Amino acid sequence: MSSFKNQLRQVLRRLRRTPMFTAITLITLAAGVGANTVVSACSRCVLLKPLPYPHSEELVGVWHTAPGINIPELNMSPSNYFIYREQGHSFQDIGMYQATL
Repeated sequence: MSSFKNQLRQVLRRLRRTPMFTAITLITLAAGVGANTVVSACSRCVLLKPLPYPHSEELVGVWHTAPGINIPELNMSPSNYFIYREQGHSFQDIGMYQATL
């Protein structure tokens, strides 16, 4: 136990002698801890927390493609939404969203 105290005392003495190194080290540690906290909180909210819908495991996404003109993914137009809503029998309900960047 006494060797640990001696080593800790030596480390603290060295850190007091080099204040710039100590400040940079503390800022780096704080940034690392803060970044890890943000990443873990966001991943928990996005990946682990269930969606706020009943039976969210049954949600599916529908996209249109246009292989003739080399467009792998088309956005759904409002007219397609109304056609699917009124005439579609495959889904219980349909919704539309637009991702903003």
